[in-house]
Amino acid sequence: MEYGLRHNKITGSVGDKVYTTGRHCISPAYKFVKFPRNQIFIEFSDHIAPDVQSSIWGRTGGDKNDENSGGQPLTLSCSMNVKLPKESISKIYRKYTANFLPFFYQYIRVVVSEQMQKYHPTMFWKDRSRIGIEMASAVHTALYSEAGAILINFQMLDIVFLESYEDTIVNIQLAVQKKTTLEYQYQVESVVKETDILESQANATIAVIDANAQAESSIIINKATNEGFFVVESQKAKSYKTFEQGLELTDEKAQLLKYIQIRNIRDHKAQNSVIGFPSPLSNINLPKKNDLDLRFSRTSEVKRTQ
Repeated sequence: MEYGLRHNKITGSVGDKVYTTGRHCISPAYKFVKFPRNQIFIEFSDHIAPDVQSSIWGRTGGDKNDENSGGQPLTLSCSMNVKLPKESISKIYRKYTANFLPFFYQYIRVVVSEQMQKYHPTMFWKDRSRIGIEMASAVHTALYSEAGAILINFQMLDIVFLESYEDTIVNIQLAVQKKTTLEYQYQVESVVKETDILESQANATIAVIDANAQAESSIIINKATNEGFFVVESQKAKSYKTFEQGLELTDEKAQLLKYIQIRNIRDHKAQNSVIGFPSPLSNINLPKKNDLDLRFSRTSEVKRTQ
């Protein structure tokens, strides 16, 4: 797929009419100066391949907040696709002839080098996508204004700083990450301590609730026990009263005690219990101490007289 301009081999003149792909009938005195109709792939890198240009060298800008800070040397690799519109073919030939690519290479190098100076080195890590978009816009503007060419896409392939500067950047980033990690660990420890405090407070509240519950339980149990005892004793008194009235006991107190005694004897299960018989020693009259002393003294006198 190509464009063509009709070139007079005798006079060297070139017409402005642009021919596209196909069959065209022209005089033997003419030939076509050809231009690519497809997209042109341009690459700046250290890859060893045909039509690959060397990486673009430049220098970054300094820190906007620090007037004394300077930029860092930078090597940038990039690639892009460029298309030549049909209406720009004649303009390109008039300005560059058919050997237009070296001029495109030069435009791209100058524009990319200038764009490098607008950004601090750290931005190539933190905001690379925005840098790529702005570089693409600048390259497109330069190619279109100079040659009428259109930039289809632009991609940054690689950025290389000095090894010492990259080591410094890596160490700074490691320190920042370590600080961030320590901050997160501190937050975790704070949460753990707060959890321990909340747990202790909850345990203390539970202990107070449990103690109050046990105290209230003891009070309720004791109160219920006392009330039960009072009810039982009151019922017993009423029952005994009913019992006395039903048996028509004359001497209520004595006969009631006798009844209770009989009930206790009936409930007693010992085998040596004797019911209804008096004690064997109840009818024996044992001598008193004075009588024994008198008898003993009389016996002693009789022995003496004999």
